[in-house]
Amino acid sequence: MSAEIAKKREELEQVKELARSLLRQPGGSTSPAYRAASRKMSELATEIAAMETEQHRKDDPLESMTIDELRSHYEAKEKEYGAMSGRDFRTITELTRIADRIRQKEEENESNG
Repeated sequence: MSAEIAKKREELEQVKELARSLLRQPGGSTSPAYRAASRKMSELATEIAAMETEQHRKDDPLESMTIDELRSHYEAKEKEYGAMSGRDFRTITELTRIADRIRQKEEENESNG
């Protein structure tokens, strides 16, 4: 987890604690301060989710592969799956991800010229 995500999580926990304390006060859930804290919690949670998604995307080895490398990887996984007895849903999912990435790269190539 990156330091920036950790910092945002810490900030979110602080805002949650503030919101909890505001709820204990008279008129807590209707107070402007509680509503502002609630909005801030939503904003922070959204930012964290986006940052984690981007971090995961950067960690995806399929992102850096060429179409030919993806096809080779797909064929290797397909052979691996064919050698198994029964169904392996993780391999099926991986094959689907690779095929989707191949399609996406081909579409990018077509649209770029």
